[in-house]
Formats: sequence, structure tokens, C-alpha cells
Amino acid sequence: SSLEAALISGKIRETKGLGARAEATIRSGVEALQRRTGRTPIGVAIPLAGALIDAYRRVRPQDTMSLAGSARRWDVTVDDLDFVISSTDLLAAIDAICLLPMVSEADRTNENALRLSLSGGLMADVYLTDPDAWGSTLVRATGNALHLERLGEIPARAASEDEVYAVHDLPYIPPELRTGHDEFERWSEIPSL
Repeated sequence: SSLEAALISGKIRETKGLGARAEATIRSGVEALQRRTGRTPIGVAIPLAGALIDAYRRVRPQDTMSLAGSARRWDVTVDDLDFVISSTDLLAAIDAICLLPMVSEADRTNENALRLSLSGGLMADVYLTDPDAWGSTLVRATGNALHLERLGEIPARAASEDEVYAVHDLPYIPPELRTGHDEFERWSEIPSL
């Protein structure tokens, strides 16, 4: 978020009327929220996620990488980060993500998934897929659980999220609306958002 970016860049300290004291107060508030809830504010998580995606794309520009999970849904706080990578060479993709400087530890949780410890303190799950199943994997990884339950069966191999929703005669549902509540009753309003 702009708040975390301002903390990192020093803009709060340099802003007239704020200064170092305001910067310290804001920083301690962000850290207190993390300690109290065990969750990270979206404004802290998004810049870290963007940095990881940018670093990966520089190494493997031929792959597609997207944020997923609660951060992609723009939940106010996140437990961890989730990503989906589509590649025609999954082993090369795994090697590349594990070697990024901001990845301090990486464990394979199954054939197509990794659990990462990031230098910013957050954990991240990475789901790898081939391009033919990109949409299916991204819908599953973005969630939330209630949305997925109400959506129903997800095709094993859908190349886009649009294809997944089309199977259920629905328009593409933006991640921010994937709450499992009224997006299914009000789906006809989605195209006019």
C-alpha cells in the first residue's frame, strides 16, 4: 500500500508536519497489528508480493505468475501470500523461485507446490501448473473456501478463469467479490461494475 511504501521510502519522515516521530508511531502500529493478530496488513503484503513477482519475471519472463489467495481478494489482513505460476518447464520454475534472493527457505509440499519463507517475514505458498490448467489452478488458489464451495466443481483443465466461470454459466467474478455470499445472487450486476 501507499502507507508501507511511504514507510520504506522515508516519505513519512520527510513530509512537513510528520517527521521521524510520526514514522516511528505508524511503524510500531503496523508491527503491533501483526503481533496481535498473527496476520499482516494488506498494505504490507502487497508490496512484498509485487517484489517477488517482479523478481521472478526477470528470471523467467516466459512464465506467467499471479498473486492468489487473500491478498488477491484484497482482504484487510493476510495470513500468508499465495501465488500461481504457469510454466511449460515446472522444474526450471521451481529452481528459479527457490533461488530468488528474497526467498530464505523453500520446501516442496507436493509435486506442484512449494512453501516459502520470505525475507520480509511472511510465508508464501506457490502452486505450479501448466498453461492448460492455469485458470483452474488460479480459481482454486484464490478462493475463498465458501466461494469455491458455492461455485461447485472446477474443471481440471481450464486455461483461463473465464472458462471456469463459463462452465457454471457465470461471468468472470473478480477476486474482490469472491466471498461466497451475494456474488452468486447478484452475478448479473458484475459486468456493469
